[in-house]
Amino acid sequence: MITLWNVFGNEKPEMIVAIKKKQPSVNHEYYFSTDENDEPIYLGEFYRVHDAFYTDGEFVFAVWEDETEMVIDKLQYPIEDTVSPDLAEYQNHDALDFINNTHMYFLRYDNEDWDSEKQSWKNPNETAALFYCEDSGLYEAYSVSKRVLELTSIEINDYINRDGNHIYSYLPGENYLVSRREYEQIKSKIFEILTEVTDEPDISSGWINIDDVDNWLDSLA
Repeated sequence: MITLWNVFGNEKPEMIVAIKKKQPSVNHEYYFSTDENDEPIYLGEFYRVHDAFYTDGEFVFAVWEDETEMVIDKLQYPIEDTVSPDLAEYQNHDALDFINNTHMYFLRYDNEDWDSEKQSWKNPNETAALFYCEDSGLYEAYSVSKRVLELTSIEINDYINRDGNHIYSYLPGENYLVSRREYEQIKSKIFEILTEVTDEPDISSGWINIDDVDNWLDSLA
C-alpha cells in the first residue's frame, strides 16, 4: 500500500510504503519525504505495518497491536524502530508451557530448578508459582516498556523473584514485568493521553498486489 499522508504535521506529506508478506513477522513500513531541494529522502522503517496513528497533541505515534502485544512508535526524525513491544501479555494454564513460551528473567537457571540430564524443569509449577492467578486459574505475565512508563508517568511496584531481584522480561530494550492491575492501568492511561488521528491520507493505493503497482502509478498520471 502506498500512501501520501501528512503524519508529521509539516507542509508536505510523507510517503508511506507498507508491505505485507505471507509471513506476518516480515511486514514492513517505509517512510519517505523530500529535502529542501525536493529530493527524496528516506526517513526510516518499522518492522510491522501500523494499525492506526495516534497523537498526544504534540507528537504522532504509529500504533500496532495484536491479541497479546502492542507497539507504540513515536514518529520523529530520524525514525527509530523498536524491536520489543511496549505492552505485552501472556497467559497459559500449563506452567511448563508458560515458562518455555515466555522466556522471562524470573527463572533461576541452576541445579536447584533444572535437571541437566533430562533437560527439563524439576518442578515447573513451583518455578512459575509467582505468576499463578487464582481467579483465572492461569499463569499470567504482563510486560511494559520503559518508554511507556515515561509516557504515562505511572510508577510500578518492584516485581521481584525469590532471590529479591527485579524481574525483567526477556525482550530487547528495557521492559519490566508488572501486575495485571498495573498493566490495565497503564494501558487505560495511554488511551487517555493519545487520541486517534482520523485524517485521511491525501492519496492511497489501498492494498494492491505488488505486480499492480505500476498500473496504479500510471493511473495517477
